[in-house]
Amino acid sequence: MAKLFIRDKIISSNIELIMFDKDGTIIDIHHYWGSMIKKRAAIIVDKWFSNFSQCQKIRDELVDGMGIDLKTGRMKPEGPVGIKPRTYIVKVVTEVINKYDMSKKEGEVENIFKEVDHLTAKNLAPYLKLLPSVLNFIKQCSKHNIKMAIVTTDITSRAKVALDTLNISRYFQYIIGADQVENTKPYPDLAHKILAQSKVDISKAAVFGDHVVDIKMGINSGVKHNIGVLTGLGELDDFTGLDCECIKSFEELKIEA
Repeated sequence: MAKLFIRDKIISSNIELIMFDKDGTIIDIHHYWGSMIKKRAAIIVDKWFSNFSQCQKIRDELVDGMGIDLKTGRMKPEGPVGIKPRTYIVKVVTEVINKYDMSKKEGEVENIFKEVDHLTAKNLAPYLKLLPSVLNFIKQCSKHNIKMAIVTTDITSRAKVALDTLNISRYFQYIIGADQVENTKPYPDLAHKILAQSKVDISKAAVFGDHVVDIKMGINSGVKHNIGVLTGLGELDDFTGLDCECIKSFEELKIEA
């Protein structure tokens, strides 16, 4: 039997399953998605707008539309990347492209995204950084035989590659993305799928996430232990009114028998 603590306060006296969001919760979302978004925008402009005089303007619009604040270089709290499913991002990008007298289809944009997936998958390491104290906490969970899952709005295959690259996939029994469910966060589908697969009683489960959609997913699924992690897109005020605890980083967590 393992206990979950936040700042020496017991959150759960019997924790058996933790569901983690990926980007912003265990992985530095600003570094990862900032790099990926710029790569997507650059390839789109090179492929379809190389003869346009407004290349930089179009590139900036694409980067902004996908969710990077052009002034700060950081992810916008509202996303859409990191919050919305990939299909939504493809739609947004297609709309930006077609503002410039193009008639591109969403399938063509998805093919560009797949090209970027393929290119970056060859060496994803430069795009990935584990957030502070995450590895230590994951190892604590593993030591106490707590089952762990990744539940992400990213696609499953890409999440698996990311965890493999960081050499932490062995700690996770379940990795599922938005492509594996009908409705992604804040709907409960991802959590329900993990709960069904793990066969862990819902009272012994917890959800960790950096955005309100993660916490709402947990609440909507019936999970009682929902932890907002202030290392990604969400700020403390965003979680006001939600039945959850908040931490500044994983340094505030510990697992004990």
